[in-house]
Amino acid sequence: EDAKFDKPKVTFDDKDNIFVTWLEKTGNEGTVAFSVSRDAGRTFSDEVTVIKGDIDYADLFVKNESIYLVYSEDNSINIISSNDNGASWSERTIIAEYSPYDDILEKQRVIKRSGNKGVRVNSDPQLVLSDGTLHITYSAMSDNGEFSEVYYVSGDIFGMTFSEPLQVSSNSHSDKFMPAITCKDDAIHILYYSSQNDPDNLLTEAYIAASLNNGRSFSCKNISTGSFDPHGIVVAGSYMGDYISITTSKNGLVGFLTDG
Repeated sequence: EDAKFDKPKVTFDDKDNIFVTWLEKTGNEGTVAFSVSRDAGRTFSDEVTVIKGDIDYADLFVKNESIYLVYSEDNSINIISSNDNGASWSERTIIAEYSPYDDILEKQRVIKRSGNKGVRVNSDPQLVLSDGTLHITYSAMSDNGEFSEVYYVSGDIFGMTFSEPLQVSSNSHSDKFMPAITCKDDAIHILYYSSQNDPDNLLTEAYIAASLNNGRSFSCKNISTGSFDPHGIVVAGSYMGDYISITTSKNGLVGFLTDG
């Protein structure tokens, strides 16, 4: 079976080194591949396999001449590091464990399934680094297995110690999913979708969860002018468009999302 190449990520340091990682999927096995350029991108090293397994997502960042790779595998979010530009990697540290989505439609994990339609979801960790603290958000099934929830976790990358996952929203009777995160100083903002205003848990709006105390608690606000039916915009049965993102500019927050 031919490999599928997916989800490339790139970062760099202050010495003209560029680090790239991507997934190579063959069946149910995923390989995290890695390459480095030491001449500002003119040439790259041969591909190196970092890890293999049931891996759906990986991202990397650089801090104090160390490379850190965050990835999801075996219903957990994990981190490994390299101090020699990717030649060797540490043993994994588990950041968080989560309950996976178990409704499968056309080989995709979905929520809001109705007949041959649903909304594709995943537990890919979205992350941002601020002064040595790693801030991560992801979505997963709630502990009781009824709804999708958005979670937040943080930790010290030098000591490799991480907080317990915190459920961002206090509403526990609807799906919240596809989060993205940004951070500036002690202010953390998470953009996500929520169906909490629809008793049928279908119509969807965009919310911002804000923390001004470095992630100890969040307040959530609806930023949509109206709701939409995700079943009305999905393609191939479940693809709504899961490339949601948010960043902090000098003038405030800038978010990008799908809206039906």
